[in-house]
Amino acid sequence: MRDAFVAEWMKSFSGKLWLIMVLVGSLFSVLGAYGFATAGDKALAEGRTTEAAVSHDLLQAPLSMLVFTAALGAALVTREFSAGSITRSVLLAGGRDRLFTAKTLAVAALGALFGTATVVLSAVCAVVFMSSKGHTLVWDQQSVLTLIGLFVCSIAASLWGAAMGWVIRHQVGAMILVLLLGTTLEHLVITMVPGVGRFLFFEAMSGLSHDTTVHGLLPAPAAGGVILAWIVVTVLVGRRLFTSRDVT
Repeated sequence: MRDAFVAEWMKSFSGKLWLIMVLVGSLFSVLGAYGFATAGDKALAEGRTTEAAVSHDLLQAPLSMLVFTAALGAALVTREFSAGSITRSVLLAGGRDRLFTAKTLAVAALGALFGTATVVLSAVCAVVFMSSKGHTLVWDQQSVLTLIGLFVCSIAASLWGAAMGWVIRHQVGAMILVLLLGTTLEHLVITMVPGVGRFLFFEAMSGLSHDTTVHGLLPAPAAGGVILAWIVVTVLVGRRLFTSRDVT
């Protein structure tokens, strides 16, 4: 199993897809942080908010990185289906169960790596943009919980993305669906039907990361439970489909 995991981990960095996801996600995160800093500076000048509130908004700006982390997880699982090499991978790994476990764990490890990068990016952007506006970043309990939430959600996003890949088994289709859910569809649902939207995967991650820009989110403990349920169900469905259907 160790050899299979190492092989899948190394394959995660083959090609430029992972780098593209990092760069695009970072760009969205930086732009989002700058937007929060600009709006927060104006609100502070008008006395409508506090430095603590602006700090919290800035720290959760890299939430957009989680969408690209999930899309990468889906892409890494489905890549061999689309390339027609999945049968070879099964044989080299020693069976479907071993490949499923190794590939899923490798994607989760990649999510932890991305999570670390996301936390660093969040802190750096918050400090730089607050300082550029003449303000001081406030480090309090919610600030710390936001960063912890971002790290945990990065792992969760990669796992769920991988699980969606096992279910869909088509690289372009899986990536498009994950990106649409994370950037548009779920936000529309929580805007129109908050009671339903708050239980969707990406909106639950916003709750776990203490996102203060979206109303109606679940509190962090409940959001964590919803995220876990989504991952468990999707992984089980994906494993069932992979081990019981023709892999080609």
